[in-house]
Amino acid sequence: LLADELECTVSGVLMDGLVLVADESERIAGLLLGAARLCMPTLLVPVRGSASVPADSIERLHDPLETLADEVLGSRRSPHGHGEGDSYAEHAVACLAEVMGLTMPHASTAPTGSVEQMRLAFEAGQRAVGLVKQNLGIQRVLLISAFSNAIRADAVMGGWPETLLFLLALAQEAGVKLTWGTLSEIGQETPQMCRLPGGKGQGLRHFRAAGGWPAVFSALRGKWMPHPMASGRGVNELSRSASVKDGTVIRVKKPYRAEGGIVFLKGNLAPLGAAFTPSADLSAKLFPFSGPARVFDSREAALDALSHKKIKRGDALVIRHEGPKAAKGLRPMALVGIELTAQGLAGSVPVITDGRWGFPIDAVSAVGLVSPEAAVGSPLSVLKDGDVVHIDPALGRLDVHVTEMDLKLRLARWKAPLAPLEGGYIARHARQVGSALEGAVLK
Repeated sequence: LLADELECTVSGVLMDGLVLVADESERIAGLLLGAARLCMPTLLVPVRGSASVPADSIERLHDPLETLADEVLGSRRSPHGHGEGDSYAEHAVACLAEVMGLTMPHASTAPTGSVEQMRLAFEAGQRAVGLVKQNLGIQRVLLISAFSNAIRADAVMGGWPETLLFLLALAQEAGVKLTWGTLSEIGQETPQMCRLPGGKGQGLRHFRAAGGWPAVFSALRGKWMPHPMASGRGVNELSRSASVKDGTVIRVKKPYRAEGGIVFLKGNLAPLGAAFTPSADLSAKLFPFSGPARVFDSREAALDALSHKKIKRGDALVIRHEGPKAAKGLRPMALVGIELTAQGLAGSVPVITDGRWGFPIDAVSAVGLVSPEAAVGSPLSVLKDGDVVHIDPALGRLDVHVTEMDLKLRLARWKAPLAPLEGGYIARHARQVGSALEGAVLK
């Protein structure tokens, strides 16, 4: 909606360039998608916290359960609570926009309302005029090299499917060929050096004090692909001007993992693929996993089963009909993770869904964005309670122990569920939206 509004608004007036100001990853993502369509000189000024956003700005349509999950997760996501927003997950898109060169250096981590943020905003306005004079449109920045660097930066932070979904969508708008295979390949060769929030309440402010993204560029010098940046300063120049100032925040010598946290899975349960997010508890011994599926057709049904203690250790909790075409807006599953954690099941029950995981829950391992999704008729559509599911991240496999013939027979008898909505925007979106593995963009 934000992408469409920006495209229509700017197309209807005379503008030479854009300076976008937004908080929250979803707002920033929407505006950047719209900017990619317009191909104009563009700079982003990200803000952390909603206090800096005008009252008449478009408000996100909050899912009540997501709001509850935000409240429950608030103290865990940020030492300052939900308002300050000091976790990578909350500002991942802003961080990746900086890495791609769509902001001024350090803009994604500047504290809200600080003198530094005001200075960077002023510099962004000046630089935007320079971009117009140089005719340096956003399409000159959104190259495959910029996307590759963003994937690597996300892996440095541990990897998050939400941001990769955004990158796939932005690549579609920019006309850049980007696949989950590329995402996985770069992620698996990149060490996870940061975890925010991390130990002792480490957050973006600590990351900034440790040198921010220029310090990460320096730590992995030689791994980044050179590309034009809207600020006029390239990755190599920024890497030479910075160094890691705190090795406990940016762990160069002793990274959390030897590779990023996203693993691309394929198999007879996900013929087109799925995104596996391992638990942040690095001592977890759950995988490879084999266990009976407990299948639910909605997030609400899964939460009801959890509330009645119907899920036990060793089960695979499957939540389907939550993908892009299910007309639910790719709702987050975070509250499911909270309930699993509360019941002490987080380390023994993986979650599998064709939807998105939402904010990461430290102790939960999840497989999200399973494609094809259940709404279009896929192996996930005909999965039954008790079917044995096998997850092997090391081999990149997501399978169900059912014969190919049995799956074909089940699919032959499968009937698509009735559309939950017949009219309105959400129904139109469901009819036109593509696969999550393509960024869930409208066709």
